[in-house]
Amino acid sequence: RFRPSNRIFYYRKASHHFKIPPASTFRAFKMGSVSAPKIILYTNHRCPWAHRAHIALAELGLEYTEEIIDLSVPRTPEYLKVNPRGLVPSINYNGSIVTESAIVAQFLADAHPSHLVKTSSEEGGALQRARIAYFVDAYFSKVNGGFWGILFAEGEEKEKLAEAFVDNVVKEVEPLLHDAAPFFGGSKKLTLAEVCSISVSPNLDLLLNIRECPG
Repeated sequence: RFRPSNRIFYYRKASHHFKIPPASTFRAFKMGSVSAPKIILYTNHRCPWAHRAHIALAELGLEYTEEIIDLSVPRTPEYLKVNPRGLVPSINYNGSIVTESAIVAQFLADAHPSHLVKTSSEEGGALQRARIAYFVDAYFSKVNGGFWGILFAEGEEKEKLAEAFVDNVVKEVEPLLHDAAPFFGGSKKLTLAEVCSISVSPNLDLLLNIRECPG
């Protein structure tokens, strides 16, 4: 079983920013005031999309059982019963299956309210959630796709694609981070915006292996 102390593997160079959740969180589980869920995480460590689930689980201090899915071969009939699309991550949460990385992260954040994102009923919560959703959409719909061409281009074409990528970051993403301190929206702690973006954007060595990860 994996515990919050495992987070350093997933956060890599940025790990010095992240703090273990308050001790009261773990005392609550131990004392029974919060019912600890039974979670099985279906994952592959080379897949940055799956890291969204790993980071969310670590930030929330949730224990889980891990099952590694080999993405280099056809999925087993057993896993296709869990997720007919054959993708990672998927989670079994108290017997219910949740799939797709962003949905898994959002579900975990909603099921266990924390610093990651406010509930919609909290003051400013609905607006924060809308802004986080817009940021993640802006990055992946306007910027992230332009990175792949850079990886495989050469010479002048590579330079042009790199310039276009930077221009897109400045235009689409940078304005949304004007109040980061250091995290999204002025937060002093990791938010759902980082959970859904840092697992892909900074891990270039993982991006180079993205063809092994179907999503």
